[in-house]
Amino acid sequence: MAISLEKIVNNFIDVKDFDYDRKFSRVARIHKYWSRKPWFIVKEYVKKYSEPGEKILDPFCGSGIIGLEAILSSRHFVGYDLNPFASFLAKNTLNIDYDSDSVSRDISLLEERISKKIMNLYHVSNDKYVLYTIQGHKNHQNYNAVISNKLFQDKEKIFLKEKDLNPKIRFPRSLEFPDKSFPKKFYKDRFSYKGINKVSDMFTRRNLLSLALLNDAIQKTKLKNTLRHLMGEDLITHLGLDYYYEEKS
Repeated sequence: MAISLEKIVNNFIDVKDFDYDRKFSRVARIHKYWSRKPWFIVKEYVKKYSEPGEKILDPFCGSGIIGLEAILSSRHFVGYDLNPFASFLAKNTLNIDYDSDSVSRDISLLEERISKKIMNLYHVSNDKYVLYTIQGHKNHQNYNAVISNKLFQDKEKIFLKEKDLNPKIRFPRSLEFPDKSFPKKFYKDRFSYKGINKVSDMFTRRNLLSLALLNDAIQKTKLKNTLRHLMGEDLITHLGLDYYYEEKS
């Protein structure tokens, strides 16, 4: 069936035609899933092509941004994805029926257990900590790191010495981290030509230890709101906000 050019043009949404609160972008940007779409554009399409109470299907749901905007706009949502990590992200993105106080307590427990250990790994001087570094010989900047205070404020571009840029890190034997090599058949991928042959090669030793400490704390701390194991792909079905409001009223 042919689609006219006029119909295609009318389907476009000009982002200049509406305002959106940028603070809500923090939710959509909490991760870096590769196909993440602008939430405010998705929201407009949800409102344009569906009515409150209707069902929206996304057979390639990715990180679940369409599902989230559907639910927040009082629609029901059904989605699935072959990528188990996408399903994991979408399920947690769509989890709107939770106790925020309970989540805050869980985060506080983790902070008490590992915050000091991790922050010490990034400490460089006084109240300054490494925010991120620029590694490799292709760095043409006049700095190789950005530092800030504990609140990620007062950012400053500096040039760190090697001992601060890549400090010697020793891993406790009790800590686990993904260290498996990628399949050899992936000879034309985005990683191997850069010398990245296994998962742990994607992180600096400092970052890898921090993530290992966090994972260890999650596994060993009694938390009420944490999924400890990543399951396989699954159907994601979510009822709209009206369902939860009816149940609670």
